[in-house]
Amino acid sequence: MADTPNSLLSRAWGAVISLLGIAVTLAFIVSIIQSIWLWLAAIAVIVIVMAVGVLLIRRWWERRRW
Repeated sequence: MADTPNSLLSRAWGAVISLLGIAVTLAFIVSIIQSIWLWLAAIAVIVIVMAVGVLLIRRWWERRRW
């Protein structure tokens, strides 16, 4: 069966749509990963701030105790 311009055009459109789908999927995955990393970084900052706060409060409490 010989290729006609219509079938070649159809294959080209199929390839374009497939590549577009792959690009959209990759963009979606990257956005999810970026949002997860932002949440992980925020949680890490909160934990560090809380640890430093507890350390400072403990030192203050030990100095001011009777």
